[in-house]
Amino acid sequence: MLILIPILIGMILIFLGVTLMIVGMARNVRAKAEGGFVLVLGPFPIVFATNVRIAKILLVLGIVLTLISLLAFLVLATGWRPWINSSSSVSY
Repeated sequence: MLILIPILIGMILIFLGVTLMIVGMARNVRAKAEGGFVLVLGPFPIVFATNVRIAKILLVLGIVLTLISLLAFLVLATGWRPWINSSSSVSY
């Protein structure tokens, strides 16, 4: 059940983003759109952006996310679980 929470949060964020885009188009607001995305191939984040400022922000975000995923991989691969107390084992 706990695995469904991030999926639900992601779906809500996508829904909110699409809703805001539709509202913006309905209001006929003329705004300058800037954006970009990070493509992570293996351990390498590749950044595509419309200007340098956004590219720098996305590069930092890509590096941080790469480090978090590397840490999660190492924790899961080595079996290191500091939040589980090994002395309090459950016996049946």
